[in-house]
Amino acid sequence: VILARRAVSLDPTSSRLKQVLAQSLWTSGRAEEAIKIIEQGIESNPSTANNFSLLSRWSLQLGQPGNALIYAIQERHLDPDNPNRQWAVCLMYFQLWNAERGNRCGQKVLEKFPDYYEAKSWLATASGENAIDLVKSQIARFPNEPYYRLQLANELVGQMRYHEVE
Repeated sequence: VILARRAVSLDPTSSRLKQVLAQSLWTSGRAEEAIKIIEQGIESNPSTANNFSLLSRWSLQLGQPGNALIYAIQERHLDPDNPNRQWAVCLMYFQLWNAERGNRCGQKVLEKFPDYYEAKSWLATASGENAIDLVKSQIARFPNEPYYRLQLANELVGQMRYHEVE
């Protein structure tokens, strides 16, 4: 926090440095200060999508999923060509237990970004389709990425195919 405050004092107009400070405050248990810094950042620069991303995530962690969805939608609006920001809204619908809306949202993401793996994987699993082949294709593309091996293990366990988990 001390180093982040120093960095902000050296460059007080940097949105990124203020976000680093806010994240440092958040992780040290000073949520109110962190949120205030990001809200001030939105007032001074309302087009910074990352500010809304932080507020969305933090709102969810604070048990405010409605606010989280509102911030995720604002984030998506500011960065419409980023599939991660588009998908974040879909995940919020799932968090709100609205699977139908989440699935529709995911389909729209795939219409715009047909190769977006996260949406393809999630929707395959949610619909009961065999997502294992999809995950295995990612492992073939990225053999040194442990994330996909973890996903494969999760899918296999979900199908009670324990003996296939490596």
